[in-house]
Amino acid sequence: MSSRVSADRVLSNDAVRSLLAMKTVGTQRDLLLTFEVLDVSRYLVDEDVPLVLNEEIHPNDFDVFDVLVSDGGVKAKMVLSLRLNHLVHKGALLPGSVLQVEEMDVRYDETKVGPRHDKLLIIKKAKVLSGSSVRPSLDVPFVAEMPERWRDPIPLVGDRGCYLGLFDEDSTNIPTAFIQQHEKREEDKTAAASRFPSKNNTVEQVAESFRVHSSSPSIMDVLRRRLRTSDAFPQDVVGRVVRKSKLHHFGVPLKKNKFPFQFSLIICDASGSVQVVCWSTSALLYHPSVQLGDVILVRNYRFKDRFSIPELSVNPKNPKGMIQVLDQEQYSLWRGVSMRSLFQFVPSGRMSVYTDGQEVDFVGICLFAGPLRRARNKETDRSQFHCYRWLRLADHRCPIQIPIKVYANSQLNLLQSITPGSLLLLNRLVIRSTTVDSLTARSVWLKSTTWTSIFQEERSLALDLDPINEVYDWWNANRSLFQLAHFDSEYIVPNQRVESTMTRLPQFTALCRELHEPLSVTPLSQLQSMADSLAYLECHVVVVQGLLTDISITPLPLEFFASSSSSSS
Repeated sequence: MSSRVSADRVLSNDAVRSLLAMKTVGTQRDLLLTFEVLDVSRYLVDEDVPLVLNEEIHPNDFDVFDVLVSDGGVKAKMVLSLRLNHLVHKGALLPGSVLQVEEMDVRYDETKVGPRHDKLLIIKKAKVLSGSSVRPSLDVPFVAEMPERWRDPIPLVGDRGCYLGLFDEDSTNIPTAFIQQHEKREEDKTAAASRFPSKNNTVEQVAESFRVHSSSPSIMDVLRRRLRTSDAFPQDVVGRVVRKSKLHHFGVPLKKNKFPFQFSLIICDASGSVQVVCWSTSALLYHPSVQLGDVILVRNYRFKDRFSIPELSVNPKNPKGMIQVLDQEQYSLWRGVSMRSLFQFVPSGRMSVYTDGQEVDFVGICLFAGPLRRARNKETDRSQFHCYRWLRLADHRCPIQIPIKVYANSQLNLLQSITPGSLLLLNRLVIRSTTVDSLTARSVWLKSTTWTSIFQEERSLALDLDPINEVYDWWNANRSLFQLAHFDSEYIVPNQRVESTMTRLPQFTALCRELHEPLSVTPLSQLQSMADSLAYLECHVVVVQGLLTDISITPLPLEFFASSSSSSS
């Protein structure tokens, strides 16, 4: 029996059950089994991976991919051989693809203690038959023979605790509920032997302890006491979040670190400010829940004096740190700072007054949204990628459109959802500019930093600040004009640097000089090999020169004109 996913591809029904039911283990050749790919998950290789997969680690083998496939009836997770990683790196193997498996290893994970029926399915040889732009449904049931622990959002091989973003280094796709379950299991394991007794065990005690009274110590009061590192339960600290960094992943290949994540907050009150750093599962738990502008209470932290700068570390154990977002009733007596002091808005017409390197906040209407691109992290010796988009924003004070290069900063889904016409607020942007010569006006553009947060319409308006409301009123009054100007940005490919402002060679040369990057010409004979070396969605600027011999016109797809006419009407 078979199940169709398209007019010309047939899935191999009951193939998953047949593989798991095999009484012998080893390599199965000449299979020609066809599966639909439901999801692809990535994690870093560690020292157990080569033992389990029985493969040598090459210098560029940093990633391991688990593939969730369906045979038309049930689904199962399989491991992709390291020799097939190029299928994902090039963007051929994605959710929705149809994969034909020709060779597979059925083996046990000898590095784990568990039942003998916990078989691993390792795809050794395969090819992608077709792809799809529509993400498939995950409602297909798991095969009954699949071990229960492999149904969780954790890697099949090695000792990593969670998956990474498929194409962005600082993104994760792990549910918060799973992190909470993991922490609960760890607490149960160490409760008897822990040096740190639990504090405020009952719900009533915890709720009451989070209430901030007028006698609560300020941040400077706590810092002056210079708490010792050995203090298990220092005084609670309350402050408003004025900065929030992206979620940093600092995992290293072939090294064991279950949850190598960290992010930072800067909180302040009327007396001063302090940096709060969350580590491991605490970082995964609190990064999505703590937002810029929240008033939070920090408890059970470790005090560190790093390079003479005080720092509060929130760890998952020894002791278990805690962050609580307070509501208006709980911090009504708190001596703090207002939301208005968080932002330093600069109108578009005054951007040219600021010098390079200064940080500004900007609120405006998105008039252009370029496609999602990926850039390599040049600070590491391995292929780390960070997603970004070019946006053009304008406000009501000046018709100048400001180009902004916005990195995902652990907000990949939000960055992907931005469309022309959206009201956006971006904080902690850094000024960049290009100057060609003394006769050409300075070209200003903005770039996001690790502290940049994206606020879209609902979150921006919830702040209820005058600059935001003024831009929103201007957008409402001219909504029909914005709809007429709307276009589908999928067919617009901006320049990597300053989108379409870098169309002349003198400007591009000047920009390379200011960024201390050499301007080199790529020979036409090397252009194809350079393009073949690019990863999926990777953008790379090249300069070529040669004799123009032909010009061809590629018409836009019919659906582009259909979408344009519908938006105009």
